[in-house]
Amino acid sequence: FKDLDGRYLRAIASVASFFGLAKAGEVVGRRDQDFFAEAYARQIRQDEQEVVRSGQPVANRAHRALHLDGRETWASITLIPLRDRHGQVMGTLGVARDITESRRKEQRFRQISRALEQSPSMVLITSRSGQVEYVNPKFTEVTGYSAEEMLGQNPRILASGRNDPALYAALWQTILGGRDWRGELINRRKNGDHYWARITISPIREEGGEITHFVAVTEDASQEKQAAAALETEAARRRELERIITLSPAVVFLWKAAPGWPVEYVSDNVRRWGYTPEELISGQVAYSSMVHPDDAARVAAEVDAYTQEGRSEFVQEYRMMDRSGGVRWLEDRTW
Repeated sequence: FKDLDGRYLRAIASVASFFGLAKAGEVVGRRDQDFFAEAYARQIRQDEQEVVRSGQPVANRAHRALHLDGRETWASITLIPLRDRHGQVMGTLGVARDITESRRKEQRFRQISRALEQSPSMVLITSRSGQVEYVNPKFTEVTGYSAEEMLGQNPRILASGRNDPALYAALWQTILGGRDWRGELINRRKNGDHYWARITISPIREEGGEITHFVAVTEDASQEKQAAAALETEAARRRELERIITLSPAVVFLWKAAPGWPVEYVSDNVRRWGYTPEELISGQVAYSSMVHPDDAARVAAEVDAYTQEGRSEFVQEYRMMDRSGGVRWLEDRTW
């Protein structure tokens, strides 16, 4: 209870406890400014004056309260005009309900909702029986299905027919058992195109521990799979080229026009000369050290001259020393 000036006339014990006071009587004569930050106290005072002026109650108005000790709480406040025996308004009767926890839950829900809506991953939530209850915008963007089209559907609408049925059986066994499932599936978009889906499916439990829903977070792995396939194709081609080169009498070098001519690649058949690709690529053996001492200066001068001229292709003949000291004449074609 408050008078027309906003001073407390009476309060129950729970109010005193909320204010950190030992007894209800300690509240009497004080104002909200004694317990709350100025902005909140002023807001409550405006509501009280509105009730006094209009003679009408204000019901369930939510307020964020900042206490003088730094605490922040939320309250749903109802104010009723307090009248004397002549019907004149003599103050207000206030009933405050602490809604801090519910507000925090609402805030967490909004944060989670924003995270789902803005997630770069596809998110799909189903009931325990598999009926779709939510998809986020990224899901719509990737699959082509709108939220309205997906609600009530089963995720099998995405099935491409290219996955092993045993994989689905293992998936359901895992998640119904309360465990996360992680794997990759080939799914189908609305337009019929297939895509690789990297999926994590987790059970959602109620407070009692019972599984009520499942949430699937999916990444479109198609580009990654395509890139991996391209790399494997290129690697296969390179292996075949190396096989052909190895069978060939030619030895292939990739080296830099720098001091010592550091080698970046050499075909495996360099072993014919008593050297290994590893010691040449690591720099343990310099390419320049393999050139016959009587030819080294000439070969180096020719390479420098060709480089300065900007020539990308040239042919040289010189002698090469193998590991045993034997001399081999080479025709070196550089491009």
